[in-house]
Amino acid sequence: MTTPDLPEPEKPVKTRYAPDMAFPPYRYVPLGRHPHPTMDKGGHMKERTLRLPDEAPSELAWMTNTIWLYGVDLFNAGYFWEATEIWEKLWSRMDKAAPPAVFLQGLMMASGGILKAHCREIDGVRAFWEQADGRLGQCAQVAKTLWGLKTKTVHKDFAKFYRPYTKNGAVPVVDKTVPRLKLDW
Repeated sequence: MTTPDLPEPEKPVKTRYAPDMAFPPYRYVPLGRHPHPTMDKGGHMKERTLRLPDEAPSELAWMTNTIWLYGVDLFNAGYFWEATEIWEKLWSRMDKAAPPAVFLQGLMMASGGILKAHCREIDGVRAFWEQADGRLGQCAQVAKTLWGLKTKTVHKDFAKFYRPYTKNGAVPVVDKTVPRLKLDW
């Protein structure tokens, strides 16, 4: 089964947080028509390496963390798989129990759920959203902002997108209702 490409975001991305980093040539969708970005020879991330600093990433230095900012740009432009891959590079080097890592993992889970919604896979939507909801909700209770994002707003915006699932067990539609991440400069 071939899954169609992700639609272009309803509103073009006006604000770029890492404007010097180009977007990939396609948005990856599992079971889609494009090669897997990292596993296939022709994947758009196969040769691309983003160098992480040697020290663990600091949530307090989010304004200068190019990998974090590029991940936000990717997410806002509808590159949900790619954003998760980029953020995972940061998350892998963090204290997994600390709120910044829990919040970042919540964003990755929410992003994965959007891809599952696009593929119309209700079991994937359920699994990803239930995990994302718990992590984002937990962080909204303990921190006002993380990674330059207002935690309660992010949690509320994702909960609104996933409402068709939580209310009726329906797959959310990937359209203009997909939240955008707006950094609080």
